[in-house]
Amino acid sequence: MSSHSRLPKIYSLIAIFTFLAGLAPFIFNLVIDPYEINPIVNLDLEKSKISEKSHYPLWKVIHYPEETTEIVILGDSRARALKEKFWHQLGLSNTYNFCLWRRHHS
Repeated sequence: MSSHSRLPKIYSLIAIFTFLAGLAPFIFNLVIDPYEINPIVNLDLEKSKISEKSHYPLWKVIHYPEETTEIVILGDSRARALKEKFWHQLGLSNTYNFCLWRRHHS
């Protein structure tokens, strides 16, 4: 058997291996599901602490309540610091604080 006849088999194996290696992060994220977007596999892991810290804006958007509220508070970390008690004192009980914080890298 000549080396030229084995080249297509070797290239095919390399292509399959490369495809499977590229598919690995997708499968990992699908199974682990750090932001609880697609609960296909339930591994009983406490993911909210890690996912909230790693990418809070994405976590906040995904966990937006299904029942919408009349008032949505938008802003940065200063508006986020306003607790629900403040809005209740103003008579605004049906609010959702959608404020995002800015991460400072050191």
